[in-house]
Parts: sequence; C-alpha cells; structure tokens
Amino acid sequence: MNSVRHRVVAVDLGPRYGKVGFFGGSGEVIHKKIQAGPDFLERAAALVGSAPEVLIIPGGSYPLPDDPARSDSFPGVFPVNETVVKLARESEDSWHPRNVLAQMAWEYSVRTGCKALAVGTMTGGPLAAEAQLSGLPGYSRRAVYHALEHWAAIRAAGEMNRSDLRKKNLIVVYSGEETSVACHVRGSVVECTDPLAGEGPFGFRAAGTLPATALVDAFFENLLGDKPEELLSYGSGVLAYAGAADEEELERLVEKGDERALRALCGMAYQISKEIGRAAAALSGRVDFIILAGPAFSLGEVANFVGSRVGKWAPVLVVGGELVIPALLRAGVREVRGEW
Repeated sequence: MNSVRHRVVAVDLGPRYGKVGFFGGSGEVIHKKIQAGPDFLERAAALVGSAPEVLIIPGGSYPLPDDPARSDSFPGVFPVNETVVKLARESEDSWHPRNVLAQMAWEYSVRTGCKALAVGTMTGGPLAAEAQLSGLPGYSRRAVYHALEHWAAIRAAGEMNRSDLRKKNLIVVYSGEETSVACHVRGSVVECTDPLAGEGPFGFRAAGTLPATALVDAFFENLLGDKPEELLSYGSGVLAYAGAADEEELERLVEKGDERALRALCGMAYQISKEIGRAAAALSGRVDFIILAGPAFSLGEVANFVGSRVGKWAPVLVVGGELVIPALLRAGVREVRGEW
C-alpha cells in the first residue's frame, strides 16, 4: 500500500500560490503551499524528494469529448494529453490557473516521463432549460462550478451523516478564493453560480457578481486598471476589503477582532446566505441538506453566520478546510491500484 501511495503527488494551482500533497513515510497526507510560477512543478517535486511517478491535478473548465465514468456526483479520472491541453488553451477561461496547470502538467510529464492525470472538470452537464437564460440574448449561463470540491464535500458530509447524499436534493456551497453555489438533484446539477464568469457571492480573492452597469462604467473610466480580469478574479473579495495579503494574515486579523476583517467576512457570509435562498427557490423549497464546504467555513464566524440564516430551510452540514488535495490523492491511489 505505501509503495503505491509514494508514487502519487497531487497539485493544485492558484493565482499566487499552489498546493502540493503527498504521503509521508507512515502514510499520512503532507500538505504544503508554495508560490506559483513557471517552475511550480519542479519545486513541488523537490518538496517530495523525487519526481513523481503519477502527477494528479484537478481538471479545468473545458468539456471533454469522452469523459470516463463522469457524472456530476462522481468525477472521472483521465490522462492529461495533447487533446486536453488543446481544450484548456481554447477554453474561454484559458487564463484560469487550472487550465494553465493542464499545460504545465503535460509538459512536465513529457520532460520527466511521469504519468499526468486529472480528476473531473469544472464543467457539468447543461443547466435546467430555464436556468440557461441570462437575460442577455446570445449569452447563455454555464454549468461551471467547483465540481471536484462539491463532490468531495458531498462525500465527506455523507460520512458525517452516515448516509449516501448523492441521491438527495442538496445545496452545496464551496468558498475559498472563489465561491460557487450549486443545486444538486439526485446527482445532477440543475443550477449553479459560475465563479469563472464572475457570478455568485464573492470569495477570499474573487469579486463575484457586481452591478452590471456600474461595472461597465468602471471599465470605460479605467477604474479597473490595465488588467481588469486579474483584479476581479484575484485582487478583490474579503482580502481586499480587509487589507490582508493572504488567508493566514486574515485569520490573524480575525483573531484580534479587526473590524475591517470581520466586516468583510460578514459581507461574504451575507452574500452566500442570499444565494442559498435563491438556490432553495430554484429547488421549489425541496432541500434535504445544505452543505457548507471549503476554507471559508473553517472560520467559525462565516459558518455560524450562514448557518443561522439558512438552517430553517434544511439541516446544515459543515465541511471546512482543504478538500482538493485529499480528493486528488485518493483518486490517484485508486487509479494506480486499478480500482477507479
């Protein structure tokens, strides 16, 4: 078992930092955060001590022509190859770190001979017909959300509740650098917010939904700077309100009772609560569980605020902390052992 585990390294890439996960000598998961950059994967391998035999990443926002074993509630594992890299490059979200990571993983696998795999994509099946209408003819809403994180949260929440939640009506929120909210109906997503399109509640770094006409005015008045997409995706949200450089500094500010930091968290929690209300309406009020997942809900202030507002509609299950790296490692080990 350990020899199989030691062959697998999981990585995820963010705008400024990336995450690396691997198994220690006793089988424990070791999780590190390192700076992003062109040599990110080389530095990740240096942490492990050797080049991985299997490098496993989360999929990006590209739809796959043949996505094996794929469903919204159980993402498939697929090789990162030239076809996947082409899809990532041609995606309208080619700038997103997970699409960039696909190319990095492919190039790294060619250089080192390791096997590069991805788990799931951020693109689900089509939304319900009425949900696809955006209000602007010619632009349709997409089923793009944190699919891997949602799946991992549903799995973890099911273990907490000692039941299989994949066949229930669920509202799942994942909140970290970005926030996404989705309605899962018996394993299929029928409604979601698209964080890559700037839709939904704000996160630690992403701005979320902004007033459309005000945003257009700000763009033409050059209030968004030379890189507006970068500002809205990486330079906004809780950290910008709080004046914090990263999540660790934010936590320190919250522990000290900093008013700006607490106000920023309350604002995010308020937007998340509102979006859950919209999701409950989309499900006609038939909600079995609400799952709150991700780093934001490791902060009691956020989990308590949201739970107190939405608990009247359904039981609330909280799955805080890191979800991606453990899910990737689990998938990688199963793939190596031929169990996936």
